Amino acid sequence: MSNYISDKAKLGKNVVLEKSKEGDKAEITLTVSRNRLYSDEVSNDMMKSFDIALGKVERQLRKHKEKKLRK
Repeated sequence: MSNYISDKAKLGKNVVLEKSKEGDKAEITLTVSRNRLYSDEVSNDMMKSFDIALGKVERQLRKHKEKKLRK
């Protein structure tokens, strides 16, 4: 993720992993330059949930960086 965030940017991060009746849930929240990026995923495997949620938030982060570069 360091490819998408400058060293000077303030980064807030929160990861929640929980088990429930529906399955294993992973939630990832990043706050970058006053923008909130959020992703969650539920599956039958915690690592699978985390990997998918991480992929989603990485795509959001890439899109955020591309927007900043266009300005």
